[in-house]
Amino acid sequence: MTNSNDRRYAEDIADLKAQVKGLATKVRELQEQLEQLIASGPAVPLRPPEATAAPPPAEAGSAEPHILSLDGEAFTRALEKLATWVDDYFIPAFVAGRPIKPTSPWCPEWWRHPEALTRLEALHRAFEELVTSPKATQSGHARWITDYVDPTLEQLRSPTGPFIRCTTDPDYPKHNAPQAFPLARVDQLPTNTD
Repeated sequence: MTNSNDRRYAEDIADLKAQVKGLATKVRELQEQLEQLIASGPAVPLRPPEATAAPPPAEAGSAEPHILSLDGEAFTRALEKLATWVDDYFIPAFVAGRPIKPTSPWCPEWWRHPEALTRLEALHRAFEELVTSPKATQSGHARWITDYVDPTLEQLRSPTGPFIRCTTDPDYPKHNAPQAFPLARVDQLPTNTD
């Protein structure tokens, strides 16, 4: 019986040695990949857009009007400001690289969905307050991600969220406008020219 146990233990030890050797090889490969990634630079800007591009923050208690309450030139300016932030910072940092599928949709014409527009504007306002304002704290960015980005993405990319009717095939994006969009503003919205 002892010889049988000794043989089994010897086999187990040989298997463990082979697994450790395989793991060591994998660690070396991952270290090489990490060094290559570091050498090639970041794929996404490491710093968010500068706060100087935005207008001065509103006084406490005097928040700017919500984007869907604006008309004409004020609406266009607010949409351009939000679109710049979403396209240049938010999408590369939090949407790009994740699969677009029925269980986690994204619409390339996000600005045509009132719920998405509302949520992304609120997210941008929180970003300005917690990350780029002079009053931002060291932990503001982390708080913004966990308290604001994560729940917003969960709602936007939900299979029952605002993009539910849009085609989720990234090779054939198709926007389907929600029925409840304020008709007065439809002509002001840009269309996807891709």
